[in-house]
Amino acid sequence: MRKLLTIISFALLISILTTSCSSIGIGNKTKDEVTIKMMTYSKANSTDLINHLKEKFPHITLEVIAVDDIMREEGFTDHTKRMARISEIITEKQVDFYQHIVPTMFVPDHQLFDIKQLIDRNQLELNEIQQHMIASSTRDDGTLYTISPTFDRRVLFINRKLFQNSGVPEPISPMTFEQLRQSAIKLKEKNIGSFGYNYPTGSWYYSIKSIGEEMNGLPFINNDGQLLFDQPEWRDLAQNVLDDSKNKVLRSDPFMPADSDLVRIGISLIYASQIYNYIANNFSAETLAISNLPSNPSNPTSNPYLMTSQFSIDSTSEHVEEVWELLTYLMSKEAATFINEKVLLNGFVTYPDLVKIGDFKLESFMETGNPRTKAYSFDLSGEVTTKLVTTINEQFLAYIQDKISFNVAWKNIEVVVQDINANSSNFVAVK
Repeated sequence: MRKLLTIISFALLISILTTSCSSIGIGNKTKDEVTIKMMTYSKANSTDLINHLKEKFPHITLEVIAVDDIMREEGFTDHTKRMARISEIITEKQVDFYQHIVPTMFVPDHQLFDIKQLIDRNQLELNEIQQHMIASSTRDDGTLYTISPTFDRRVLFINRKLFQNSGVPEPISPMTFEQLRQSAIKLKEKNIGSFGYNYPTGSWYYSIKSIGEEMNGLPFINNDGQLLFDQPEWRDLAQNVLDDSKNKVLRSDPFMPADSDLVRIGISLIYASQIYNYIANNFSAETLAISNLPSNPSNPTSNPYLMTSQFSIDSTSEHVEEVWELLTYLMSKEAATFINEKVLLNGFVTYPDLVKIGDFKLESFMETGNPRTKAYSFDLSGEVTTKLVTTINEQFLAYIQDKISFNVAWKNIEVVVQDINANSSNFVAVK
């Protein structure tokens, strides 16, 4: 009898200890269920990823808010009005984290959580590509507000076969943008049916600004908070690029070229991930060269990895730890394998051994040198940016369509630039 009581007592003790351990987190405790609000651009484009996260983290319920879905339901089609509505949605919804939407692009003073704190606290192991992505996105004050499990980088694809068949010397990197233009013009002269170079252009404002800043080293805003777009260097660049488009030297269509058009383009200034299109059209390392973007040797700028699936955390979120759990997983090789197999996100995953690109090597797209260019001290306020973008696009399009001369277009742009510069409140200090 005494032996039986001893066995029962021991079993009871084990039961109590097990229960106690579970209650303080030592045993297998089921994680508390939590609902997290996520904002994305299009729910349809994120459905597979969202479903995967729900399956991987069953204790987390994702409430998804898609801004494009909201605007379509509300009937917003005008670009300017859509941009304004996105700003309102960001302010109204108060979500925990964002995918594919960086709220500060629409609401400059919107506060995000510093992800660098979480990386340092957890001593998160990052591979070489991830380290470069983090370094190029970290601000001067050491803060980091976005992170991405995939990347891309802008490069030059040079159609070696077209240059050889046309009897034009293949451009060699490093090169300036003007050297690229001259090679493209010569190719066009020798091969009328070709395009010298391709730069997909959905907005003349953003295209010329990008070429000026990143390939010519031209500052857009000075340290005194003044726009410099009315300066002679910008005028010359804009006219050259627009004339190249008018003369069919430049293919400026906003869409990527059709497969049949790839063979007619000498140089493409596009994302590295377009390599898949070239491979599908039987290009090889012998017929296609991959080079860095043009640069100004007297004022070189960086060409960093681009975060193609940006995630950020709202500073007001009460679920930072749960969001970080999701983001940490997305940066892992396990997640990269799934993302890569299912093609869930744009760009390349950050693990080179998972990327299959024929006889090309991912190292061709690797970032070298300084991953960061010094940021501007000032930025334009949202409303002023919209005004400038609209003016430049309208004036340049009118010139392209031969409705006005370039001189008239430029004078109209100068008036707007000078009007913006006359009011310091149009500029926001970059924190």
